[in-house]
Amino acid sequence: MSTLRVDTLINRAGSGAPTFSNGIIATTGTFTGSVSIGGTLTYEDVQNVDSVGIITARQGIKVTSGGIEVTSGSIVGNLTGDVIGNVSGNATGLSGNPNITVGTIADSKGDLRKIPRNDKTSNYTLIASDSGKVVTTNISGGGTITVDANIFSEGDAVTIHNYGTGDLTIQQGGGIGIFNASDGASGNRTLSTKGVANIWFLGPTAASISGNGLT
Repeated sequence: MSTLRVDTLINRAGSGAPTFSNGIIATTGTFTGSVSIGGTLTYEDVQNVDSVGIITARQGIKVTSGGIEVTSGSIVGNLTGDVIGNVSGNATGLSGNPNITVGTIADSKGDLRKIPRNDKTSNYTLIASDSGKVVTTNISGGGTITVDANIFSEGDAVTIHNYGTGDLTIQQGGGIGIFNASDGASGNRTLSTKGVANIWFLGPTAASISGNGLT
């Protein structure tokens, strides 16, 4: 085997780089300038490709296993096709009437196709996390659900379902006005057995109540 030591290689005409028609085989290599590949660049046994700049693929990226992981930054541009697997983060700018199919859509309260339940068998005072839930009651003798001021914010809503055998008192706490949607009067309300009442909060100190079996 011979060794060739040169500083610069040029073609026979002296007008540019030489052409290696039979290819080049090397165990290592360093390119300090741009590299243009007109055909296919094939990696057989490469485990990692480390780029300090931008990788541009004009006709797509095919990943046969392992997936694509973005640990920081954002994916910017148009995404066409199917996204299969777990997706976390925020998606903004969705347009073009995309079809999104998922198994379960959930938030901190649970499955968005269901209304979470908070079941009570004794007197209870509503808390902030009851917003968006149905508070069900089966309290001996009917019992009391209290609604206090400065617990809920504008737009919060709570449903109360009395599935017990006695009438339930919905007690208006101090500093809050709970107004009956049917007559505008505020004060305590009675929810009969099997009745359902909806409370929508105008703010921390005012709410509207309506429902069936409500007096």
